[in-house]
Amino acid sequence: MYEFDEATAVTLEDDRVVKNGERRMRFAAHMVASFNVGEVVNGGYVNGVLAACVSRISEQHPHPATFTTHFLGRTTPGAVAVEVRLIKQGRSSSTVVATLFQNDRPTAAAIVNLIDLTHDHTPRPGPSLPPRAVPPIPRPEHCECIGGPTTRSIALDSRLRRRRASVEVAQGNGVEVNGWLGLSDGRPLDVHVLSFLVDALKPLLMQAKIEHAEKCWFPTTELTWHCRAIPRGEWLQFRACTRHLKNGAGELDVEWWDETGELVALSRQYFTIVSWKKNIGQGGGGTLAERSRL
Repeated sequence: MYEFDEATAVTLEDDRVVKNGERRMRFAAHMVASFNVGEVVNGGYVNGVLAACVSRISEQHPHPATFTTHFLGRTTPGAVAVEVRLIKQGRSSSTVVATLFQNDRPTAAAIVNLIDLTHDHTPRPGPSLPPRAVPPIPRPEHCECIGGPTTRSIALDSRLRRRRASVEVAQGNGVEVNGWLGLSDGRPLDVHVLSFLVDALKPLLMQAKIEHAEKCWFPTTELTWHCRAIPRGEWLQFRACTRHLKNGAGELDVEWWDETGELVALSRQYFTIVSWKKNIGQGGGGTLAERSRL
């Protein structure tokens, strides 16, 4: 079994249908420190555990079409519980709400629309657009290897293969990075891995070497991603950009393709900027200007 599958393994503890016909399931899981960023687990890892639970509530619709997660607080290594509610079962899709608890406190909540991507190739009436061209970048083996900063304790970095093809910083147009992302042990891609990798990029501001970025932490507050196809291969190609950064917050928009050139996901996340010291128990509050001087 691959490390990611072991780390996101869940155990069903309860499965019932309540009076209004709503199906509810409760799972137990254990968050491991090997996917940490500092003292907390990576948001993509949290998303992966939620996805593992959500995929089991509807046999008819096992794959997410849209997946929105709000991170309500820190999740740290240790035991967690996930409650999943099937609030609507339709013919073509199902809608699910999932909440992750640690020490009886909710730390993440998601609302997910589920479909069956294995049978979602039937042509449908309506307008269409030609696919957007995949950026013509070199293969991963010919791109720059991206490591983590040596001054930080980021266990997550050793679980990933990150390759960068280009970094662009344009006045008035933000930061754009093109590259590849995969798991370090070569685990093949699927929708479950996708739920993790969409929140596993190294922060673009650090990659572009923006002043003070190395001293900051960029926790995700909200992540929405759309799954467009089941990925194949071991690598995801991405084009990521941050265009608006103000008052200690920004957005990250990413297009994701698999190795065949198939668009497999689109993601957007809202992140905040705090001092890295806040992630290692040393405080670090104050204004953005004050934080950037830490």
